[in-house]
Amino acid sequence: MSLIAESLTLAYRGREVLRDVSLDIAPGEFVAIVGPNASGKSTLMRAVGRAHRPQAGRVTLDGDDLYRLPRREVARLLAFLPQLVETEIDLTVEELACRTSGCSAPQQSEMRGWSRTRSALPTAGRCAPGP
Repeated sequence: MSLIAESLTLAYRGREVLRDVSLDIAPGEFVAIVGPNASGKSTLMRAVGRAHRPQAGRVTLDGDDLYRLPRREVARLLAFLPQLVETEIDLTVEELACRTSGCSAPQQSEMRGWSRTRSALPTAGRCAPGP
């Protein structure tokens, strides 16, 4: 599955933070985005993860416009794992992702957003699919 960002311009409250940025991630490729603080790394990841709509440009997932695909389809195909998540539960990321659906209500509210990661792990052979 390829993920391509083409000529993205991203802004907050009308202020451009990234202009004309492109990214092409091939199937099976691991990518690190590195740069100084406030250079737009997280903003780019939000756009690629469909959490921040670009002012210009487009993001495609296997050739389909990411922002036109149904949310459920995107959640099935794409997982976003933030760099920092504070939790009181002492688990590895893999354990957390694999156990999310079996957590108690207070834990589930603390872990919103992690269920998409869990659905992606069986594909990678990391944990068995849940119920």
